[in-house]
Amino acid sequence: MSRIIGYHLNGVSAGEVHASCTRGWAINDGGEARITLAESDLADWLDFGRMVLVEHARLPAWAGMIDPPWDALLPVGVTLYPAEYLLAQRTPEEPMTLHGSPGQIALQLLEMANAQEDLLIRPGEVDLDEVDRDYEIDQRTIWVQLQELATATGMEMQIRPARDLNNHLVLFFDFKRRLGVDTNFLFQSTGDEANIEITQLTVDGDIWNSIIGIGSQSSKASRLQAGPVIDEESINHYRLRSKVVQFAGVTVDTTLLQSCQVELENCRQPFLKIRANALDVGETFANIALGNTGILHVANARLPGDVRGWRGIIRIAAMEYDEATNKVGMNLEATL
Repeated sequence: MSRIIGYHLNGVSAGEVHASCTRGWAINDGGEARITLAESDLADWLDFGRMVLVEHARLPAWAGMIDPPWDALLPVGVTLYPAEYLLAQRTPEEPMTLHGSPGQIALQLLEMANAQEDLLIRPGEVDLDEVDRDYEIDQRTIWVQLQELATATGMEMQIRPARDLNNHLVLFFDFKRRLGVDTNFLFQSTGDEANIEITQLTVDGDIWNSIIGIGSQSSKASRLQAGPVIDEESINHYRLRSKVVQFAGVTVDTTLLQSCQVELENCRQPFLKIRANALDVGETFANIALGNTGILHVANARLPGDVRGWRGIIRIAAMEYDEATNKVGMNLEATL
């Protein structure tokens, strides 16, 4: 059973319940959760718009907001949406152009969201040393536009919940070139010290190794163009594959070139998609968090080019803790 702490709108704790709670984490996204409560668990703070914090001794904390649907017959079923959902409740009051590095633009969007009503989201780890750009903001939700900004600039984001010295809820917003840390932790799927179950291993990805970038200006004469930027190693291995990509809202040549380089890095080679369950063995749970890397060996992998077996660095892109089985399902990624 998880300890689930509830909070008033101002972040002050209001009470707690204990229930089984499967919850998820994902880079640039989040996963909703469900809890089932008996009549004796119900309280006035269990209401729409209220935040809850779910903690585990060796896993990252998870926070979410209560919102519909609500199963009203006993036992009551409560839906929890991840903390990122708060930013989906905010839209800019008018279209505008923001200027700065991707991190500075993200912080301006965060400030805009908190200005309408304090969401308790505060700047966390934010990388600011990137190329400045003009970025067009419209009246879609701030969360959708943060996701688009992260994708366009090769950044990663998450919201990390915590409790301050007064036990108030605080939500830290991270926006970085790369989340997580390199753990060098060894994931083993066989033997007496097995700490992971591999359930799926797929080679995937659209391969492109020559990128021309264009802006979204209305006329051919005024439209920016950069590239091609190429990857010789990819061309020699997979043959030449070229495409033109339009980057909306880009008005500076250096920004357009950087966007092409980000696109090339993301698609110059195929990648491994791995689905696995982390087991509560030794220090396994203590080493898993969004963006963390570790070492994995899969002896029975059969890869293109008659490659047999694979050992390399994997990175955690998403996680889901299943309290009933005490396993953490993970989406892992690795370069081929």
